[in-house]
Amino acid sequence: MYKWIIIGGGIHGCTIATFLLKSGKVKKDELLIIDPYPVPLYKWKTITSKIGMDYLRSPSVHHLDPAPFSLQKYARDNKVTAPFIGRFKRPSLSLFNAHCEALFAETDLYSCWFRAKVENLAPGKKKWMVHTTNGRLEAKRVVLAIGMNTQPSYPAWAEELAKSNPHRIHHIFDDDLQSIREMPPSFGIVGGGISSIHTAVHLCNVHNEKVKLIKRHPFRVHDFDSDPGWLGPKYLTSFRKENDLNIRRKMITQARHRGSMPRNLFMKAKRLYGRGQLEVITDEISGVRAAGSYIDIRLKENQSQKVSSVILTTGAASRHPIHDWLTHMPKCTSCGFPIINKNLEWENGLHVSGPLAELEIGPVSRNIAGARKTAEIITALAN
Repeated sequence: MYKWIIIGGGIHGCTIATFLLKSGKVKKDELLIIDPYPVPLYKWKTITSKIGMDYLRSPSVHHLDPAPFSLQKYARDNKVTAPFIGRFKRPSLSLFNAHCEALFAETDLYSCWFRAKVENLAPGKKKWMVHTTNGRLEAKRVVLAIGMNTQPSYPAWAEELAKSNPHRIHHIFDDDLQSIREMPPSFGIVGGGISSIHTAVHLCNVHNEKVKLIKRHPFRVHDFDSDPGWLGPKYLTSFRKENDLNIRRKMITQARHRGSMPRNLFMKAKRLYGRGQLEVITDEISGVRAAGSYIDIRLKENQSQKVSSVILTTGAASRHPIHDWLTHMPKCTSCGFPIINKNLEWENGLHVSGPLAELEIGPVSRNIAGARKTAEIITALAN
């Protein structure tokens, strides 16, 4: 029986595993990471490569190693060219990924990897039983480190097109889309946040045709997806004093800068627009239809737009990422998210991370900073 089983091998699962292993409290043979993909961070690397991300939004101190300046040290030691940009020292994606791989090699995290899909999770006597496609496993404690990018949000108007012309419309979270270069130009990108702009910049750089970006709201420019005060006592003190979880949910919703991007990325889009490479349309989509070799996108206020391919950067569905295999469902709030304690425990021995932990961690719960906070709490429990 394992001491810890982590379900999910993305940023959150690997951060928690790295913290546990580097603490010395947990040995390699006492820890298991269950994930359906072949290697750690598979989904992260696939999506960030797909949209052409070059630099992260997070600052240099947000990464998978417990030591806060580990990434900066790694860049110096390896003489990395252009490792960071801006006053927050945002790391390049290549540097961030290389640092992750170095951590995995240092901790031998690959020896803890178990490729499988979870089919059932149920409590036993002082243990949890995890049934997978590759057998049954047991652990004293389980961490649900499940992200939101497994459930792409398809607008209602896109659902019929996805059925009738699946090769013409894709969401960046779709597993069957390995590269947006595979889709025929011209392109229509739908969405107005950071992923939309990364995708637009990427396509403008690799294609000669004008790229169209259709968004519902004006550009929202913020350094981070929530105020940095949510990382510490400035806002978290009052947040944790609030016992009404419905009010906490409202605080999280109000704190998040949804559909926003940092200024450096906004300026890239602005330059492409000025050169005529990017067309930006702010409007609501009323419907789409296939018309020969084109997709006709009908808008409420502007003229219809004709494109060959539609790329959705509309984020994840708003529901929590609980799967059918969690047949024993502990208590949830009215918004459907877990009721957890300060140890991020949903039930005795069952912990959560990422979006599932946000009613305790706060609005940063889903990002790398949230992964680090979760890992610190869980590592403190290990013995």
